[in-house]
Amino acid sequence: MSHDPVEDLRQEIAKGHVLVVVGSGVSVGATNGNPLASWTGLLKDGVERCVKVKGLDAKWANRVREEIESKDMDDFLFAAERISRKLGFPDGGEYRRWLRETVGGLRAEDRSVLEALRDLGLPLATTNYDGLLEEITGLPPVTWRDGDKVARAIRQDEPGILHLHGYWDQPESVVLGLRSYERILGHGHAQAVLRAVQTLHTLLFVGCGDGLADPNFGALLEWAREVFQVSEARHYRLCLDGEIEDLRKRHKDDRLHPIPYGSEHSTLAQFLRDLKAPVAPREFAQRMEHAEAEIQRFATTHNLPNGTVTKASSSPFGTVAFKMRLPDEKGVIYYHASGQLCGRVFYNRDGIGWYYEYKLGGSGSKLGLPTSHEEARDAKGGRISYFEGGYIVWFQLPKGSIARAFATIDGIDSVIGEWNLG
Repeated sequence: MSHDPVEDLRQEIAKGHVLVVVGSGVSVGATNGNPLASWTGLLKDGVERCVKVKGLDAKWANRVREEIESKDMDDFLFAAERISRKLGFPDGGEYRRWLRETVGGLRAEDRSVLEALRDLGLPLATTNYDGLLEEITGLPPVTWRDGDKVARAIRQDEPGILHLHGYWDQPESVVLGLRSYERILGHGHAQAVLRAVQTLHTLLFVGCGDGLADPNFGALLEWAREVFQVSEARHYRLCLDGEIEDLRKRHKDDRLHPIPYGSEHSTLAQFLRDLKAPVAPREFAQRMEHAEAEIQRFATTHNLPNGTVTKASSSPFGTVAFKMRLPDEKGVIYYHASGQLCGRVFYNRDGIGWYYEYKLGGSGSKLGLPTSHEEARDAKGGRISYFEGGYIVWFQLPKGSIARAFATIDGIDSVIGEWNLG
């Protein structure tokens, strides 16, 4: 098992040991932000339907909206229960129609992440009620109520997308309010399957937000803390760069390792595609060893503090790289492990280095990998660094300084970001 979580995950994917659990973040992105793709948006729509169709008054609606806006999971579940009860859960006509006209009507407008998930060739499970994965993969839905079909879908003995919280066209399977949660928590086969999934597979959570804190998954994670306390098995949660520290604290006892895929959602599809291209363990070890030697030699030569060398996020230009963030967070050193600059080391420091690595997302950003060291730009103390896809300039102002990033496409430079250092 590698000390690099990304490489470890890549090797587990190559072995076919991974079950991907897809959350609402993927559906929101695939529908270009359609609010009905999120749990919160769906519940808000449910409130409006209760008012218009069932004649509920403003006082009731405002109380439920407050519960939806609350960050407390219990309030969410109470709101969902009120809405689903008024609409006739589990098999009332209005309830069925609501699901069909909301999540049942969602269609993929941006297919990139869904296609990348499909192309991993792994079993797919989802906490979503919609059929977006079915639309892209052509596979049928399987719900937690489908008995032995669930296990067969997980093993890929039978085609299917496993809907852990139900599917819109089977309203009785939809896990939304308190009563539906009680049903799945008390469903022996469903709980046995969830436990078997975590025991037998590496789990990869993609687009999962607060859904991991719901009663169903919450009980599973609590159980897993005890069972896997001394286990070497790892499970993973993809997240944005800015979420990593908070999630590390939240999951420190869960054997659930957050992995950042970039600074913005648009980098997720490429990150998933990169996971499909495993490097043989021996080759990876050789690359890693050479990268560590070159990076540490550069650091020693330039009197820089040494840190930990890790696999860098894949560049949008296809270049494989390793990096070392300086312990003081004032710079980063990159090593090209493929491409025209293979074997070369480049260093970015202070304002440019920090902005590139911690704000833009480093090698996984639109700029790709650095292709030069930071160098002087003008006699006034300005600096510039070049990258595969553009450059970053840093210049002094009467009060403070600015780092500005440019992407170069077809010879035309366009500003893609700016950071005022104060």
